[in-house]
Amino acid sequence: MLEVVNANLLVGHRITRILPVLKIPRSTYYDYLHWQPSRTERRRHLIKQEVLTAWLRYPMYGYPRLTILLNQQSDIHVSQHLVYQQMCELGIRSRMVKRINKPTT
Repeated sequence: MLEVVNANLLVGHRITRILPVLKIPRSTYYDYLHWQPSRTERRRHLIKQEVLTAWLRYPMYGYPRLTILLNQQSDIHVSQHLVYQQMCELGIRSRMVKRINKPTT
């Protein structure tokens, strides 16, 4: 959206003419123009980076161990569920496979 508006502004059109043609409210345009990520988004992005670096260092660890590791190493407290969500978003998982004991007869 912003690219189309900027291209028209460079050509010399006025913003008061561009936005009604594109059916974009002025408030939406200016909100989009001045948008910044929220505190929660920045925190989750930081946690995602830390999860990835910890997993690259210890690829055998799953989310419970990574949670313990992150809580010990960093000053940010994270829950197991959050670490699990971040690992799913990154598409990573523990390389350790749980053994299955077959029942004996």
